[in-house]
Amino acid sequence: MSKKQNGHKPTEATLRIALPTGETQKRKVTGAEVHIGSGSHSEVRISDPDVSATHAMIVFDGDDYSIADEHGRGGTFVNGDPITKPRKLAHGDVICVGKSQITFKRKHGAKGASSGVETKAPSGNGGYELEKREKHAKHKKHVKDKHNGKANDHALIAAVATSPSPNGAAEAERKKNKAKVKDKENERIKAARVRAWGGIIATVLSVVLTVTISLLVTRMGGTQSNGAGALGGASSSKKLAGLSDSRKIKGGTFEASGAVAVSDANGILFVDDSKPDHVFYMPVNALGEQEGPVIPIPLGVSVENPEGITRFGKRYMVTGSLSTDASNESGGIAVFDFDAPTQTVSNVVALTGVRKFLLDNVPELKAWAHKSSVDGGLNVEGIAVDPDPAHPRVVLGLRGPVLNGNALVVPIRIVDRHAPLTIQNLAMDEPNAIQLNLGGQAIRDIQYDSQLRTFLIISGAPETEDKTDFTLWEWNGEANQADEQSRPKQQALLNKKMKPEGIAPLRVSNQSFVFIVGDSSSYAKIDYIAP
Repeated sequence: MSKKQNGHKPTEATLRIALPTGETQKRKVTGAEVHIGSGSHSEVRISDPDVSATHAMIVFDGDDYSIADEHGRGGTFVNGDPITKPRKLAHGDVICVGKSQITFKRKHGAKGASSGVETKAPSGNGGYELEKREKHAKHKKHVKDKHNGKANDHALIAAVATSPSPNGAAEAERKKNKAKVKDKENERIKAARVRAWGGIIATVLSVVLTVTISLLVTRMGGTQSNGAGALGGASSSKKLAGLSDSRKIKGGTFEASGAVAVSDANGILFVDDSKPDHVFYMPVNALGEQEGPVIPIPLGVSVENPEGITRFGKRYMVTGSLSTDASNESGGIAVFDFDAPTQTVSNVVALTGVRKFLLDNVPELKAWAHKSSVDGGLNVEGIAVDPDPAHPRVVLGLRGPVLNGNALVVPIRIVDRHAPLTIQNLAMDEPNAIQLNLGGQAIRDIQYDSQLRTFLIISGAPETEDKTDFTLWEWNGEANQADEQSRPKQQALLNKKMKPEGIAPLRVSNQSFVFIVGDSSSYAKIDYIAP
């Protein structure tokens, strides 16, 4: 979404964050849209287990700041009141998300003057909860007294307005203007979002049209290399076009982070990075729409911070981010069978030691072994399987680190495709890491598309960089990036607001399309076309 609304730059505002641990932080509000949450994509990131990855959003509409709840776990509160629609913020307002307290402060003298609310840092969880309850009770009494006072004022105004006073007409006009101003306040954010959506849609349509035309011109008669990892030789004649509007996933709030088509069923499996011990089945119809409720499937094992999922024959694999040493013990990857009719899993195996395996065997990662994902360290966000029978391998797509401005893909060779998938059955492929030019972005998901005979990649900003648009790419799987034909080809810009992090080529009732899920509990689809 555009960083400016109505041509105005946001005036200076800050957030004072009091965490349940007693720690306090200070964050500046920059840009027209600022997301609050525990996820790495949120501009204001809060380390609170009760805060959703995307919990709330602060919007600057050209004059005022407002806050909206983004289906955060437990809701969002301002001065003790739950918000169900965008609410204008004033200096001193206290925002509560999870067990954290955020005080909104705006430069003195700017619009949205002080509300008179005083903020104190909590002293531990117990003190925080007691303070919150006391503040909530006081606020309710204040609102009630204020309401009664306003009712008396309104009665007095009405009496004056109906009396034969020479000021009656002026007073009626003042009340009419006041009502208009109030209505405009409620419409400001809606209008800002409509303008932003218009810009996004126009951009997407323009890019899709341009890319489609350029593909027809530059790829006509082109050939594809048949080296290792070339995925079966000749490229497909099909292309992608027609990105649909995003829709909310029905049946709950899901921080969808990876997706894969289910064999012999009309649906997908996706992972939620806040649910380490579950996968989720979502039925999909031939129109690319959700067909029924999402079914949570217990795995029986835990994968730390699940980010990607793929299919290996009839077996499914879920990978975590592998961003902490704890994943070596708790399980970085889980492999299982899934029965669609009963929505159950079986033969579950947890692969431990995967992070160590990568750091020990990939030279490009060793320098980042002791860095966290926030500082650019190892962060796996996608997993795919190369179906080439002559070159079976698992491909990991990394959000971090980024080398020389390029995203990294780590190919892992499957030693014996018919043997159980264990850490002993894996070996590093050559080269150990492939650098892909994705315009400075990193990988958010990767999946192989048998219709296009290429890998599809969703890219977004690295965790160390400011948030940008998300982009869809095609890549033929070749390691030799000196060959222009082997370099990733940009296909479309994706809806930034849905935070797309999962992609799954899908076929339902003879209809084929690419299904996309987002961290904002949303989904969309892209159709195939014949050039």
